[in-house]
Amino acid sequence: MRLRAFWLILLRMNELTTHHYQALLGLDSNWRVTSVEFRPQDRAVDIQIEFCGDEIHCPGCTEVCPRASVKVTIMSR
Repeated sequence: MRLRAFWLILLRMNELTTHHYQALLGLDSNWRVTSVEFRPQDRAVDIQIEFCGDEIHCPGCTEVCPRASVKVTIMSR
């Protein structure tokens, strides 16, 4: 029972973290946070976001792409 409760707490914390970073980055429902990695030695946070809407335009060629994935790094001074 304790192990199950522990996993439920971890899942809830992950959900809260995801919502926190979505709000921090100002993402709408077309984007979702797929991973967050804290790198204290570099004073940085790597946030992987993924486009889950219908279509997005490629910033390089401006063609319509069905999906996109972006890595954002936030560094502390």
